[in-house]
Amino acid sequence: MKYARIIYLIALVITSVFLSHAFAAEDSVVRYELTPQKLMAARILVVSSPDFPKYFVTAELNFEDLDVFRRLTKENIGKKHEVSFNGKVLMSAVIEAEIPNGTINVLRTNDKEEALKLVRELLP
Repeated sequence: MKYARIIYLIALVITSVFLSHAFAAEDSVVRYELTPQKLMAARILVVSSPDFPKYFVTAELNFEDLDVFRRLTKENIGKKHEVSFNGKVLMSAVIEAEIPNGTINVLRTNDKEEALKLVRELLP
């Protein structure tokens, strides 16, 4: 009985450590706020594949913010990343690799008007 209790306590400690790491990983979201001043261009790409949304909006960062974004992605590989504009999250994904070119896919949609509206907001 004594050993069963010790094994139970060890299992409890190990479980709590794993859970605390899981919750910490969930909370560690890397956030990047887009502003018109940070952008050099915003474009709509039209895709003609039935497997993907038809319109992709990409944002291209200016030279100063390109380096900031490159370092941010390089230092946070494996973490959840959110790109927002005016307080609204546009894109959320896990960083799989450094993004050196400063081009961010911020919207995928089948609605042409939604894509046009976002481009107009990004570049007033």
